[in-house]
Amino acid sequence: MHKLDRRTLLGGLVAASCVPRGVWAADADLIPRALLFAEPDVAAPRFVDRAGTQLVWRAVHYGAPNLFTAPADDLKAARPLTQLRDRGIRGPFRANAAGTHIVYGADDNGDESWRYYSIEIATRKTIPLTSDLRLRAALVGYSADNANEMVFAHNERRRDRLDLYRIDVTTGVATLQYANDDFEQIWVDSSLEHRLGLKSEAKGKPAFYLRVPGGNFQPLRSPLSDAATPYIVGREDLNYWFDRKGDGTNSLVEVEERVGRKRVLFQDPRADISRILHVTEGGPVGAVCIDYLKPEWHAVDPTFAPQLAQMEAAAAGFLVDRTLSADGKRAILHFVSDTAPATFHLYDVATGQARALFADRAKLRDVALRPMDAQVIRSRDGLDLTTYLTLPSTGARGVPLVINVHGGPHARDAWGFDTTHQWLANRGYAVLSVNFRGSTGFGSKFVKAGEGQWGAKMHDDIMDALAWAVARGVADPARVAIMGSSYGGYEVLMALIRDGDKFACGIDQFGVSNLVGMADRYRSPYREAFARSVGDTFTPASQTSLTKGSPFYLADKLTKPLLIAQGSNDPRVRKIDTDLLMRELRDRNAPVIYTVFADDGHGLGQAGNRLALAAITEAFLAKHLGGSAEPFGNALRGVNLDVRDGADLLPGLRI
Repeated sequence: MHKLDRRTLLGGLVAASCVPRGVWAADADLIPRALLFAEPDVAAPRFVDRAGTQLVWRAVHYGAPNLFTAPADDLKAARPLTQLRDRGIRGPFRANAAGTHIVYGADDNGDESWRYYSIEIATRKTIPLTSDLRLRAALVGYSADNANEMVFAHNERRRDRLDLYRIDVTTGVATLQYANDDFEQIWVDSSLEHRLGLKSEAKGKPAFYLRVPGGNFQPLRSPLSDAATPYIVGREDLNYWFDRKGDGTNSLVEVEERVGRKRVLFQDPRADISRILHVTEGGPVGAVCIDYLKPEWHAVDPTFAPQLAQMEAAAAGFLVDRTLSADGKRAILHFVSDTAPATFHLYDVATGQARALFADRAKLRDVALRPMDAQVIRSRDGLDLTTYLTLPSTGARGVPLVINVHGGPHARDAWGFDTTHQWLANRGYAVLSVNFRGSTGFGSKFVKAGEGQWGAKMHDDIMDALAWAVARGVADPARVAIMGSSYGGYEVLMALIRDGDKFACGIDQFGVSNLVGMADRYRSPYREAFARSVGDTFTPASQTSLTKGSPFYLADKLTKPLLIAQGSNDPRVRKIDTDLLMRELRDRNAPVIYTVFADDGHGLGQAGNRLALAAITEAFLAKHLGGSAEPFGNALRGVNLDVRDGADLLPGLRI
């Protein structure tokens, strides 16, 4: 086992002159990794008070994400509110309605067991709100009409159910609001009353139960389909839902429960609704966004259309979100672009005037970034696959290609600023991301097409995208790599197993390797959904299928160079499973580099760890594809990282 510590200082071990040409490039045009993988300058700014005169946001302090506050009209007066070290604050945060306290969530080194705290703005006194035991906890209810109370859910009483607690965030005093023995999920309304419950019936069919305030839960009888899901539970008579009939895309509907009436507000056959803007906070819906190739806003309330157009024109890029002050007079507008950092602007609702507040990565304003091209390609069996391609230069042809596979798989790739695309394109690679079947956002039919297709037709879609890039002349077929995280890491392994001759190498970041073990860990109420998506171990046929689709049982076919990254505290893809895969690969002398981050979890939440993995990854790609790479420098200094296997396979990783 090779352990990297402060004595290693890899940047000092290898000079550019002693490494094969193409591995290290002293290129002034290389974007420093730190600009791309460090924590953003500003993240998630929100209003503190009802009138929107005070802001809170997340930024780095003491080397970790912390909370800052400042008057909205005097950002130079910003001061840190919290002083956490190590992992910092990575969970959600928001102010109480009185504007005196900020509630935030934090976990322990990536274990995803969220703990919630409240900090008084004036004194910085911190109060724990939920237990420090390893529980599932979440903030589920906030009301602009309740000065100090919020509703939290956690599973301290029953590990398989989340109870609701109403907590005074100024004192930490908690009151059990609802002991939940029935529901998989519960929603609260704008008065913080528990209002809607969800449970799975036969074969995982969802069943909703509605509670009239002060009464008991009763089966919901409404003109909604079986696939409906609540968007917001607000006033007693009026609810907004995402409804879905058959295999189509979702629609936003308005339901008046007492008279059983449903009104469809919007639907697009190409893609699901992904975002919503309300006319007022918690009020009627004004606009919806669908995201097919690129995102598009559509006004569903004609009176809101002029304001929507005004906000969209307030700054460059695409308006991705708007946060209203409680009094509705101010808003924070969030814009994104494929070739610029995200920006936040303060918007006056009455005048329509906007002024810049922050850029999330201000130094990238001076960097030449590459545009992202959105395309639809056809799978071999006729499905439309939305695909995103970033080239290292305009009109580039015959260049090395990196296919970047998204996780989930119930997630999706989207147009906009993408750190991985910009980073790898800057190193000389074309970067390709494809929404393979099973990805969300394109209707139920597209998701269902991925059921039972892990490592099978979902993999075929990836290969069809590769064939498209080669046929288009973009990619050099002899220099192709595949990388991905979580499900994407699984696909990396399966791609090298099934079509290893098409790839020069692969990068598996916290990828699933054993579907049998993964299926055994799932329990009700999620087992039925998992069985539909992946498979179950209850039947011999299904278990055989899971075995055939598990890289662990096919390790003898993993012969191409492979880089594997794993977080020790990952609660989703367990380190023990990756260790077992590595034991198989080690016995076969496979060319694998195994990196373990001892103080992190799924996705590597800590910027220093992401920076270290990026440094190793680009050196690995440079060796096998021939692109450019920034020298290690200090990227691995002080990082709690073990290179457990294969350190001798990459220049600079020898100790």
